[in-house]
Amino acid sequence: PVLSPGPEGKVDSEARKTDPLAEPWFLKALEGFLLVVSADGDMVFLSENIHEYLGIPQMDLMGHSIYEFSHPCDHDEIKDILSLKTQLPPTIPRSFFLRMKCTITSKGRNVNLKSATYKVIHCTGHLLSSPAMIFKQEEISDYSSDTNNNSSSTTIVQQRQQHCLVAIGEPIPHPSNIEIPLDKQTFLSKHSLDMKFTYADDKIGDFLGYSPEDLVGKSMYEYHHAMDNTAIEKGFKN
Repeated sequence: PVLSPGPEGKVDSEARKTDPLAEPWFLKALEGFLLVVSADGDMVFLSENIHEYLGIPQMDLMGHSIYEFSHPCDHDEIKDILSLKTQLPPTIPRSFFLRMKCTITSKGRNVNLKSATYKVIHCTGHLLSSPAMIFKQEEISDYSSDTNNNSSSTTIVQQRQQHCLVAIGEPIPHPSNIEIPLDKQTFLSKHSLDMKFTYADDKIGDFLGYSPEDLVGKSMYEYHHAMDNTAIEKGFKN
């Protein structure tokens, strides 16, 4: 169940006891925030801890369009995902990056929404479909004359299936402003404009087997698989 705010915008204490999303340990385990976005782009639910990552309160975001708080360059990709235009079947997990407005400065202070910058969010989740809703539409036509009266009725039945995106949003630390250590599943590398390694941390050896000295000065294009060309090209365009 989704928590519903009371008349004063506060969540009932009894609901907190039964809803796992209200438990602090659950939100901390996410390492991010939960978001549910409708097919039209409306943010129908966000976990309460989103303000820790974006500086914007939960209730200021819910009900608003995700397009109001995301970077314009990401809108086309979001629309493709929500409209099922991607070639992936709905059962395949979705993984994508988008930039959302953030009012938290590098010093931890909050600024006005008009002065917000963008923070990169890695979203992973699924598209979920609701049961098909049946809509009936009746068309009635009457015909009358001096000799006979005829009437006919036609019923048109339509089925519409709604869907939404349920995902976890994990903020990506900016390489030039990492104030907290990266987790054990992440390594950091820096590149010049021609994608040559200028820096790689020691953890890269745990994942790829290379030492930083093996990579610095060499191009990333020497190491990626040819089938990833499209994904890399798309990343540059974004």
